[in-house]
Amino acid sequence: MKCKHCGQEIIKPIAADKEDWIYIPELELYVEREVHHKGYSYDQLKEIYGKDFEKMLLTKAQVEVLDANKSYRKIFKMRTLDNDFFIQQFNEENKKRGYVAGFCSGGVGSYFGSYRDSDSADSYRGVRFCRKKISKEKK
Repeated sequence: MKCKHCGQEIIKPIAADKEDWIYIPELELYVEREVHHKGYSYDQLKEIYGKDFEKMLLTKAQVEVLDANKSYRKIFKMRTLDNDFFIQQFNEENKKRGYVAGFCSGGVGSYFGSYRDSDSADSYRGVRFCRKKISKEKK
């Protein structure tokens, strides 16, 4: 499939293994271990995953729980360079303007941004999805 914005070939990943997801009891959610689809814009990702794409993303409050826990920070590499990811927009004013939000990490700290154009892409930003449960394999 090609992106309608830039013509770049885009690939939707195949179904992930259960080991690629970590259950977070505090959130009652499974969260993907790795950030993927780096270098894609929010618009491109929305085209790949469909209209419900934003609902698949973590919220700011959920990321705050992960980032506050030293063990989760290590598992999810949350204080490393080149590991930023999109989250659900938390700023209503910026949402009306069409901006998207993300979690930005670095060697010593992290922050939330809510003022990004949806068509811009960076090699260090991707997605990390969350979901309520992992489907059992069909036999």
